[in-house]
Amino acid sequence: MISEIEEKTQRLCEMLKAERLAGVLLNAQHNFAWLTAGSSNGIDLSRDAGASFLFVRADGKRFVLANNIELPRLLAEEISETDFEPVQLSWQEEKASGDAVIAKPAVANATVATAAITAFRRLCV
Repeated sequence: MISEIEEKTQRLCEMLKAERLAGVLLNAQHNFAWLTAGSSNGIDLSRDAGASFLFVRADGKRFVLANNIELPRLLAEEISETDFEPVQLSWQEEKASGDAVIAKPAVANATVATAAITAFRRLCV
């Protein structure tokens, strides 16, 4: 029997294949909870964006991207390294402006998203 996380990863991979995408980056708290079977990346529950990102590659490999302050807490309290490979961002990198273009103005935390996008580009290789 496969785990809930594995089943949802398979569903994401099917969607990625159908859309011809290399991966999907999830940051919304409800998306994080969905993929992790109920865990939370939230600090400020009044915001949609959480304090970390999940990235799922088309081949099914899963990552959690978070700054050096949040990553240890997430691994201790919310998710397992066996389910999501950790990718640590420095808090300085997280706050720096990058060269990635965020197309949707509704992104609540564009600088964090830019740092995560830069990091996951390295993971797509």
